[in-house]
Amino acid sequence: MEHVVDNEINFSRKIKHVILGHWHLSLKHQTLNDGDISRELEPLLFSILVYLIRNNDRVISRQELADEVWKQNYVDDNAINRAMSELRKALKSEKQRAQIIKTHYRVGYSLSVVPEVEYIDVSKQKETPASPAPSEAIESSDITERTDFVISKKSKFFPGILLTLVFAIAAAYYFTSSRASKSQEQSPVTVKETLLSWKKGVSVAPLMSKSKRYLAYTYKGSDDTSFGLYIKNTETLEEMRLSEDGAQLYPIAWSEEDSLFYQMVDMEAEQPCQVWKVDLAENGINSNHRKLFDCYGINLLHADTSDNGKTLLYTKFNYRNIPNLSSIVHRDLEKNTEFQISSPQVSEFGDYFVKISHSGKKVAILRKQAKGVKILVANKDGSSPREVISVDYFVDAIGWSEDDSRLFWLNRDSPSIVSLSINSLELSYRTLDTESVEGGKIGINLVDESSMIIATDYADSNLYSLSTHEPQPIDFSSTNRLEITASSLHNNEAIMYLVGWKKQALWKAENGSRQELFDSMPDKKISYMAVAPNDVKFGLANKDSIYIYNTKSLELVDEISPPGLISDFSWPFNNTLLITYEVDDKANAWFYDLDSKKYVLIAKDVLGAARVVNGNTLVYLNYDHNLVKQNLDTGEKTIVVELSAAAKLRWTVNERFIYYTEDATTVYQVPLNDQNNKVKQVAHTHEKEIWRLIANNSGKQPELFLTLIEQKNNMLLKLDIEFKAPLD
Repeated sequence: MEHVVDNEINFSRKIKHVILGHWHLSLKHQTLNDGDISRELEPLLFSILVYLIRNNDRVISRQELADEVWKQNYVDDNAINRAMSELRKALKSEKQRAQIIKTHYRVGYSLSVVPEVEYIDVSKQKETPASPAPSEAIESSDITERTDFVISKKSKFFPGILLTLVFAIAAAYYFTSSRASKSQEQSPVTVKETLLSWKKGVSVAPLMSKSKRYLAYTYKGSDDTSFGLYIKNTETLEEMRLSEDGAQLYPIAWSEEDSLFYQMVDMEAEQPCQVWKVDLAENGINSNHRKLFDCYGINLLHADTSDNGKTLLYTKFNYRNIPNLSSIVHRDLEKNTEFQISSPQVSEFGDYFVKISHSGKKVAILRKQAKGVKILVANKDGSSPREVISVDYFVDAIGWSEDDSRLFWLNRDSPSIVSLSINSLELSYRTLDTESVEGGKIGINLVDESSMIIATDYADSNLYSLSTHEPQPIDFSSTNRLEITASSLHNNEAIMYLVGWKKQALWKAENGSRQELFDSMPDKKISYMAVAPNDVKFGLANKDSIYIYNTKSLELVDEISPPGLISDFSWPFNNTLLITYEVDDKANAWFYDLDSKKYVLIAKDVLGAARVVNGNTLVYLNYDHNLVKQNLDTGEKTIVVELSAAAKLRWTVNERFIYYTEDATTVYQVPLNDQNNKVKQVAHTHEKEIWRLIANNSGKQPELFLTLIEQKNNMLLKLDIEFKAPLD
């Protein structure tokens, strides 16, 4: 035996086991043994312990554990406390009574015993092949973990080998990153559609059981007062309803044994959000309902289960005390304990979906960003997370291939099924011959790579006008298409407005008449629009580009592509645009001079939009969810109003007032330049949800335009994708 001296030792190859006090730690099997008992360490605890062993000559800070073990910039203190507590318990026995891990108050952790290692016989090691056979696949996360043992901040051993290894890793990263950025399109595939529900009403949140025997979904008929939970037997087609007076019920996960986990939202209850479980009897009659725990808020949860329903991974809201921000939490339903396994940044809007791999060893997580979604893969306990891809569109759900080698999801914008190889990061997709997945907010359950259940679009968006002295919104342009946004001309009564999503059209309303300006703008997916103060030009923008048109001739005169994803844009001065765009998860606001083609930074860390009013006042929402006004001449900043929620926050501003909503139904007004900042409610939309608030900056009535989401009847469909070959 000899003491561990340096952390450049290759644990995975050279060390047989480590002795810590009375414990023998097997690196191969990740087990502890004191001669009487043997314990297998979960991956996170094993990684922490090995890191402490490798750095046993010093104190390890909590931040270093977050950086080097969790491999995240921020990890909740409770998650670290939980992990250290569990590791201490694992290191306790009748023989080993003394603590092996020492806490240094407000500093970190260290080992209280000197570890000793036993090396593997090098002569025997030479008989082992140096590399796996071509048929043996090694997951990228495993490679990362093994490399972590070899390379350290203190390494001085074999500099030539280290340099070569670093170069190889960099080359591999470049190669895989470049491959992930390329998509291999294959020919469109046929989709068979089967109607699953004939009732008139709204169906949401479909969820097929893992056995594919039951389909759970939530439904509200036109005469119902709340959403009820329905369970359909896919073999007999019999249905039953689970209901609770006044409560909304939503399915969130199935166990392997057909037990259903569901969420109850009851605004009249002491705890409005609750998670329940029901076991289904053999004949399909429900029995044994029991409450599991209280959850936070009224946001719809998503979850997945393993260990025959003993473990629940779910989206937990109020992360970092922000109501609509969520992280993924691992809950042990037998011990009634939980710990956090993901740590999103505030600017990333939270982790909203989790899927456990078929082997039960990995999880895939969807993380919402300002524009699009980041997809991460980690061990089941959250250790060794890595981003595998970022996409610039919203992803509803994600699934694992049967062999866990690929992730797949639906791109509704295309529409197509997208597949990503976990090892090579090669991306491919199949275009779907269907229009059923297009539209706005819908529910999607990916059953497997060849079938899915969808609740078709149940929302229609319409533009309304709002005069604050008359708090009832007035229908501005009711059509049978989605109405996106509007912008006023400054020098007359004309209003330009955008309708449609896949096939978009631009209209103008003036003096009581309406004129279609563009009947089709294919493939642009316009989300934003603005008119120059002199009305000579106007701009239309999507996430990538801004298209400038002549107002009279409607000719395209310029195209601008900022070096990031566009969050919003406006037109404060005749030759200057105000553009908010995101780079590396950070969004800043910039002036763009149309003549010189140059950008000037005016505000950092901007959530969504920024606006200039009264010539020199910039208004924007910062990452602390405060609406800030900034004097562009002096740089002085003042918080106008502090807000708490992010998910349903919408705002706009004119020369006198800021208007905002935090719940997407109630509109408030706060003076822009009044030191008292008295908040006043000016409107309530009741059952209609506010998608956008748009100030009428022409100075004329109405003061506001609202894009409101309204419910309509929809369908529950099963889509069978008629191809059998693997996507990659």
